[in-house]
Amino acid sequence: MLIYLPWINNYGYQRGGAMLGKRYEYDGQPLLKLTPAQLDIKRLIEAKLDSGQYQWEQVPCCVCGAGDLEALAAKDRYGFKMTVAVCRGCGLVQTNPRMNADAYTNFYQQHYRALYSPSQDMAAFFTTRRSKGATIFAFLKEALQSGGLVLEVGCASGGILHAFRERGCRVMGIDLDAEYVAYGRDQHGLDLRAAALDAFEPEERPNLVLYVHTLEHILDPLEELRRIRDLLPDDGLLYVEVPGVKYLHRSYEMDFLRYLQNAHVYHFSRTSLTNLLHKAGFSIVKSNEWVQVLARKSAPVDSTTSDYPAVARYLRRIELLRRVLPVSPQTLVATLRRTLRRLRGKQR
Repeated sequence: MLIYLPWINNYGYQRGGAMLGKRYEYDGQPLLKLTPAQLDIKRLIEAKLDSGQYQWEQVPCCVCGAGDLEALAAKDRYGFKMTVAVCRGCGLVQTNPRMNADAYTNFYQQHYRALYSPSQDMAAFFTTRRSKGATIFAFLKEALQSGGLVLEVGCASGGILHAFRERGCRVMGIDLDAEYVAYGRDQHGLDLRAAALDAFEPEERPNLVLYVHTLEHILDPLEELRRIRDLLPDDGLLYVEVPGVKYLHRSYEMDFLRYLQNAHVYHFSRTSLTNLLHKAGFSIVKSNEWVQVLARKSAPVDSTTSDYPAVARYLRRIELLRRVLPVSPQTLVATLRRTLRRLRGKQR
């Protein structure tokens, strides 16, 4: 059964787009269990959407420039109205229409942290990111230059950069959240600046630039990557990590709806991110479907490898598996591991 979205068609969608299932229809209901404070923030955001304070915009696909989109969902895990679609031209999954730049700026300044991390402990967050940095360093170790300068865009409090500094790198980070930047700078002595990339002029070109769960938030990722290419030296490297849309069988409880969130504008697979990087002037050194990609500067390539059949088939299979399996394989494995640890504890 095809489920049509009349409010989407007002933005120029061709009729005939089908969602993955009835639970992806917009009903305002969150999938996650939200706290009373989060529900209050959700109502504030919805009021801004309903009043027109937050404006929508529809844009061409940032990879192939096409506008032939197939709707997949009309809501996210918080229950916000949000059109997620896959481009039939190249297979990039994207939120489109999405809020415009002014709306997102206001959202990040006033609501993002309180909605996504209502009880976030700054020190605990830093420790978690430091551990994440050690994992990323291991992935990149063979390609890193000894003593090179590492720049992270979207560094938050700099936990990832701290791990790189511990391993002999010089580090620098930028982020729009002044509170997190101040914490990393004051508590850990990191060179962090509260700045956007387009207003940032480093004293030295970095050898490596990190984007860790940041690029999916960027409204114009192609232009962003082109800026990074201009910033890097000829032998410079770029590391991008995003939540892989074709890795749901091992993440997000195997649930595409749980994966969707209003702060994410693009939902990359390894293929769609590779297409974007090629267009921006990068070649791939190594990558996986997690998605982790290490890339280096090269000549731009405007041709794309279509991921549309594969990603559409994958998402429909994941949705079918959800209906068949009582729990996701990821949850089952985690439960078995916890049970084994308890049994081993009792045996001692």
